[in-house]
Amino acid sequence: MVHANKSDQSAALFLSLGGFLRAIHANARADEYADKGAIKLLAYLDACGIQRLSDLPKEIPLDLSTISRHCASLTRDGLLDRTDDPNDRRAALINITDAGREHLEQVRTEKTALLKDATTHWSQEDIRDFIRLLDRMAEDLENFSKTERDNHRPESIS
Repeated sequence: MVHANKSDQSAALFLSLGGFLRAIHANARADEYADKGAIKLLAYLDACGIQRLSDLPKEIPLDLSTISRHCASLTRDGLLDRTDDPNDRRAALINITDAGREHLEQVRTEKTALLKDATTHWSQEDIRDFIRLLDRMAEDLENFSKTERDNHRPESIS
């Protein structure tokens, strides 16, 4: 049996992950908040609490204009609360509302049901293996990303 080299395997992994993500997004809810950026924003605020709007691009891989657009529509519809920062009136504080948490929970419930339905024919062992490997991939990517950021940090000037 001929084994593909590591480069070929990495390319195949990239294509497989892309197919997996396309399938997930193809089954996303059909509402204006189905955009993964809006859901990422809600999930981040749910996990971390109130944040300065200007700090969000450091934590969410979206540019400030995209985050601002999501914040405006999510605030308009009552899923986020936007207030002035009492320490800096020029800055805005953003927080998820109870309605935002309910929406996020509904999205998570729907995605969980989708995965459950799509894997009904999988063995419990296959599901455990897949979870273990996805967790390992996420951890390795995070560690690699952190290492790359640390290696490319400019030297401090004395």
